[in-house]
Amino acid sequence: MGHPGPISNSRLALGGEFGTRKLQLAAYLHDSSQLRYLRCEVIDHVRGNVRFVFADPSNAGPDLELSFENNNAAINAKSLFASQTFLRQQMSRTIENGDTTSDLAHARR
Repeated sequence: MGHPGPISNSRLALGGEFGTRKLQLAAYLHDSSQLRYLRCEVIDHVRGNVRFVFADPSNAGPDLELSFENNNAAINAKSLFASQTFLRQQMSRTIENGDTTSDLAHARR
């Protein structure tokens, strides 16, 4: 299962997928259930950079990102923290494994 190399910022259109390197945006997307979390991928082995990939069949990711960046996203802080913790764990496992982590059994969204 091949994936493209590094991307700039968040916009990634990969056959119905949206990816971001921004942990805060990924936590918002995961918590809000607007896009379903798929996996975490290493995009730079040297620096340990990852991207979080979500199912996005309707290409809503860029609009959701814009809404988030314009402070139009209201979600519960406690659940946002839980999503951020989950994604940090995914990020750590992905970096340790050096490839891709897909933990759909624990992905709430």
